[in-house]
Amino acid sequence: MTESPFPAADLERIAKRFEMEVDLLTRTLDACNAIAGRLDGRPLGGMSREEFFVLFQFVKAFKSAQAIRLLFLNGYEEDAEMLLRVVAEQAIIVRWVRHEDSDARTRAYALHLKYNRLRILAAAQPHVPDSGLAATLIEEIEREGAEYRALPNSEKWLTMTRDVAAMAADAGIPQSYAVHLNGTNLIHSNPIRERAYVRDRNDTTHFNAAAAIPDDGWTPVLTATHVLLIAQSVAELFQLGVAADLKRIGTELDGYQPRQE
Repeated sequence: MTESPFPAADLERIAKRFEMEVDLLTRTLDACNAIAGRLDGRPLGGMSREEFFVLFQFVKAFKSAQAIRLLFLNGYEEDAEMLLRVVAEQAIIVRWVRHEDSDARTRAYALHLKYNRLRILAAAQPHVPDSGLAATLIEEIEREGAEYRALPNSEKWLTMTRDVAAMAADAGIPQSYAVHLNGTNLIHSNPIRERAYVRDRNDTTHFNAAAAIPDDGWTPVLTATHVLLIAQSVAELFQLGVAADLKRIGTELDGYQPRQE
């Protein structure tokens, strides 16, 4: 692991302040590791679209949560916050897919991802050689889109995939799960935040190490919450018998507030 550039005293302060939050995240990751062990080697053939989709999101969330924990423990909390947005959105999307009409919603989100890939390819077209991927995507979108639009509520679900906030509201997710998404947009782009990195309280220009280690205790506990939501979906879908462990951790997280010094 790369040695942290921050003073040991700062890291010790962070570790002490957020000990409980880090412990909750660690135990959540342990529970997810148990789920991964039970799923290891499971054949993908015969899975429903919903099962495959939730399993895919679980693997992504589990990997991101491990990266978040490593970043946080080494003093890079704001970078951890950026990854947290991805995990938070995954939790909302999984809950939305499983809330109602799961097969149609899974198809809608798959089409949404392909539309996004096609837009990226179109934007890059003047700068990269044509690999034929765009033509393949267009063919898939036309074929799958025709099948999908024959389903009830198809346009409603497809439109909703473009708006995570709408998906959260439709799935009945409390605002506390979704509100964090907006804040993560400002972590590195906010001019006030950038100013804090290079000026002290006397407005003297120099690198401000203290500003790079903010006292925000929400990163690990929020990550644990979002990963847990996805893990619960996996446990329910595949009947893995780990519901008691997940419920216990979820109870500890419910209503939790970061510890104050």
